[in-house]
Amino acid sequence: MKLEIGRIYHNKTLSFLVPALRYYGSTFKDKLNGVQKLAFGIHDTLLDGTPYEDQRLIYILLDSYVKHDVFKSFMSWIKLQEYYVTDYTFDADSVRRHMVVIAFPEVLGDVYDKFILGKYSQMYVFSEIEKYFPSDDSLVKDILIKSVRARNLFADKVYAEFQVRLEPADLKGKGIEYEFPPDKKEEVFNYREPEEQ
Repeated sequence: MKLEIGRIYHNKTLSFLVPALRYYGSTFKDKLNGVQKLAFGIHDTLLDGTPYEDQRLIYILLDSYVKHDVFKSFMSWIKLQEYYVTDYTFDADSVRRHMVVIAFPEVLGDVYDKFILGKYSQMYVFSEIEKYFPSDDSLVKDILIKSVRARNLFADKVYAEFQVRLEPADLKGKGIEYEFPPDKKEEVFNYREPEEQ
């Protein structure tokens, strides 16, 4: 992840999982909107070997210096919520970046699991898509419902990445998705490539 102060990092966690946090209601949404977010992810390797490693969690990196009083109020409030898991200072040499970890809604656990596997079109049922992705022109929504637009844009993306031209017939079938699977280096904080043995 390339993290920058003042900018939110755009990744698949933000696009496909964070909208489902609306499940927690409007108060959560309003409180989260009030703080400066830098990134969302599905894990932080700093917590490898802890019980958090194998849970369905969302990691939210915040900038504690922006609207500091709002940040403090948010932290006091979030710690009282049943879905709060933990929080910690992200950097050893600065308290500016602060990580908050919350549980992904348990009733949507299958959504999280399908996301990890890159099975975007299997993540949500139609009513959930309408609830969590209300914008009709969203590319994410098109990927979830496997629209023709998403198929064509994905074919262009494959060509740009691999110089392989796919025809519409190549992108049909139940197991075909119209987006690449999540890449851990984009979704996991402090990710390190596994060392070769």
